[in-house]
Amino acid sequence: MPDPVGFDSARTGAPDGTTGIFIPTILAMESTSLEIPTGIALTDVVTNTVLAHRAGIAGPDTATDMSSAGFGNTGTALTNNRGALVVWCEFGSSTAAALLTPVFYDNAAAQAPTALGLQMYFPANAAFRVSSGNDYMTAVQITDTYGFRRYKMYVNSLTNGSVDVFAAAI
Repeated sequence: MPDPVGFDSARTGAPDGTTGIFIPTILAMESTSLEIPTGIALTDVVTNTVLAHRAGIAGPDTATDMSSAGFGNTGTALTNNRGALVVWCEFGSSTAAALLTPVFYDNAAAQAPTALGLQMYFPANAAFRVSSGNDYMTAVQITDTYGFRRYKMYVNSLTNGSVDVFAAAI
C-alpha cells in the first residue's frame, strides 16, 4: 500500500464532496481511499486479553544486528498510524527489573531497522500481582512511535527471573 503523499481535503457537506466546509486530511497509509482528519488527536484502546509482544524472556538480548537477519527477524509489530506505544511488563519475581529499548523498522519486505526509541526501565511492583500466585505487574509507560511503521522491544537488561513484555500501539 502506498505511503501518504501529502495533505488532502474532505468536505463536511454532501457525500460526493461537492459542497460543505473543507477539512484538511491526510491519506491513510493502508488505503488512499481513507482520509484521516488532521489536527485531531486519534487514539485506540488496548484490546482485551492482549498477548505479550515477547513472552518468557529469560535473559537480556545479545544481538547487535537489528536487521531482519538478526534481532528483527521475527516478531516485529505494526504501529498502523498510531502515534504512541504503550509498554508494560510482567515478572515472575517480585524483585525483578528490566531495561527495554524500542527498535523501529520500516515496512519493507526485509523490515530494515531505522532508529532506536528512548530506553524504558520497568521494576516489578511487589504489591501488585496479575492474580494470586501469578506474575508481578509494572506501571505502564508510553513513548512516541515517531511515525515508524513497525517496532520490536529489545531487552537490554534483566535482573533475575523472566519477563513478559507487552506493547500496544494506540
